[in-house]
Amino acid sequence: MSDRSELISTGEPFVFDDERDAEFERLIVRYPIRESMIMPALWMAQEQQGWISTEAIEYIADRIGTYPAKVYELATFYTMYRTEPQAENVLQVC
Repeated sequence: MSDRSELISTGEPFVFDDERDAEFERLIVRYPIRESMIMPALWMAQEQQGWISTEAIEYIADRIGTYPAKVYELATFYTMYRTEPQAENVLQVC
């Protein structure tokens, strides 16, 4: 099993800050299928926290009205989402 299968918990509840909450509310009306908002919400959570925690996944799922497994699936499928705190210097090879 991949090492990406385990999410890290911060132990603190996650909520969008005021700026990202307003952006979420602005964007959610543009998506007729609410689950289409998962990727932008993950991006906002990563911008805010620097990475995506278990609490962020649960928060996004609750806000969108879907299962955390669906949010987790996208967060771990795409390499642009970080599911653990990032080191200061990162080297990626394509």
